[in-house]
Amino acid sequence: MPEVLKTSGIHAIGRSGDGIFFTTMAFRESPHAAFSRMGVAQPPPLVDDYTMWAVLMPKERFQQYQTTSDPDLLFRVAQNISRNFHPVIQRLIQHADVDYTMRVTFKAGRKPSVWPNARVIFMGDAVHAMPLTGAHGGNTALRDARLLADKLETAMKQEDDFETAIADYYQEMSKYAFREVEASKTMMKRFTLKNPVMRWTMLSAIPWIRSLTNPSLTMD
Repeated sequence: MPEVLKTSGIHAIGRSGDGIFFTTMAFRESPHAAFSRMGVAQPPPLVDDYTMWAVLMPKERFQQYQTTSDPDLLFRVAQNISRNFHPVIQRLIQHADVDYTMRVTFKAGRKPSVWPNARVIFMGDAVHAMPLTGAHGGNTALRDARLLADKLETAMKQEDDFETAIADYYQEMSKYAFREVEASKTMMKRFTLKNPVMRWTMLSAIPWIRSLTNPSLTMD
């Protein structure tokens, strides 16, 4: 994980099978400083820490909104779904920038049986798209870039074959990347639990157990 960026995720599940997910993005150093080291002659797209949130709904509950791109309407849907969640979560949504509200369909990549031997090398969502419920999509893409750079640099220094280096990259990348894909898919399924026993465990038992050791969630 680069020192310039640190992420973390928070999950919550509602009683109707809807879920809410938050990812916080915190910069450990100035994005301007990080961009200058890479020799990029343009300002960074973001300079402030921020929180990204998503309301997760099963497809059948979102039918009437699947063709809309109206941020105001989507924001009202999110507010309505979150009305029974913790007050802190409600306030985070209420203070969000409505113009950035959008509809997203989650997809998950499948591990290829054969990797291509070509000049185009895949990384990130181009090869292992995953639901954001794991909060590891961006981190995994950055890990891909670092791994590929290391493989190519080693091959160049040792005058090895680049095709072999790329094949090694794909083999090593696929192990950790698709493990994250499966973990994100598993978390996604938990948001739409229909089994009453499992839902009681997720909604009542586990939160009560955690409340014994964790401080209450508050917002100043």
